[in-house]
Amino acid sequence: MYTKDSKDCPIEVFALENDENKTAYVTFDMSQVYKKLKVKNKETREKIELLEKKH
Repeated sequence: MYTKDSKDCPIEVFALENDENKTAYVTFDMSQVYKKLKVKNKETREKIELLEKKH
């Protein structure tokens, strides 16, 4: 799931479930990921920009 935290930073949340049906949630600060993914390839850059806008 893509969402924003209380500071308006884009985050991605993963729900992980084990064989015993126990669930854990893992969140990632996507702002740092987007900064690292800045590329020169136009097609790839456009995909990344689209992901940023969806947040």
